[in-house]
Amino acid sequence: MTFPLIIVFFVLIHTANSFTFNPKYTLHIISNLPTNSSILKIHCRSGDDDLGIRTLKSGDQFDFSFHAQGNTLFSCSFSWGLKINSFDVFSKGNKYCSIVYFKNEHCYYLMGDDGFYFAKGNSMPQLSDFKFIAPWYD
Repeated sequence: MTFPLIIVFFVLIHTANSFTFNPKYTLHIISNLPTNSSILKIHCRSGDDDLGIRTLKSGDQFDFSFHAQGNTLFSCSFSWGLKINSFDVFSKGNKYCSIVYFKNEHCYYLMGDDGFYFAKGNSMPQLSDFKFIAPWYD
């Protein structure tokens, strides 16, 4: 009797919107740089995928999604005029965006003229929700 109840329990949980056995991660990279400033160049890659170089004007956004394995790592390099930075945007144990089991995740990285900001949420966070995480380097 216990075994059928366990199966019913997992079927019910699996059909809930917030629960999935194969979570999807979506990263949103947003340019909040001043209008009429240099183009933001982004190059994101993992061990398996090179997403190529993307260019964003002020207000533009680049999104990508994937299903993570335990060792999935995505890193991005950023350049804006003479300013640069690079860091891991997703990895196991990442302070900001990492594996969360059984739940789809959205991670938002916002580039400002003073550096990089981060927020999480199922929909676009308010500007006040973003927390500063890293500066630009010359």
